Amino acid sequence: MKEKSFTERRSSAIDQKQEQLKNYQARMASPELKAREAARRAIVDARNIRMAEREAIRAKEREIEEATRAEREAALEAEREAERLLAEETKAADAAAALARASRVIADEVARKAQRDAKYAARKARKG
Repeated sequence: MKEKSFTERRSSAIDQKQEQLKNYQARMASPELKAREAARRAIVDARNIRMAEREAIRAKEREIEEATRAEREAALEAEREAERLLAEETKAADAAAALARASRVIADEVARKAQRDAKYAARKARKG
């Protein structure tokens, strides 16, 4: 068997590469491959749309949650303020009641002292 010369081997390699290139180009130009690529693109596009929709839903949920939390915090703050005001009013009312009790006690003490002094004065007047 005779070995091929360098030029024959080179031309054979070039022919094979050209044949491979033709086969590749034929496969790339085939309608079946284009249809599969279009289907893949459609799947990717649909996935991206679904992801965008889910992200929009999540953003809306976060927005609603933030608004709800803000409302809750405002209600809690209003409740705390109302409790604080009620505590201040109660404290002021308690202080006023204590002051009224103290003034009644002092008035009672003054009245008792006046009665006692009158009693002593009457006894002293009888003796002498």
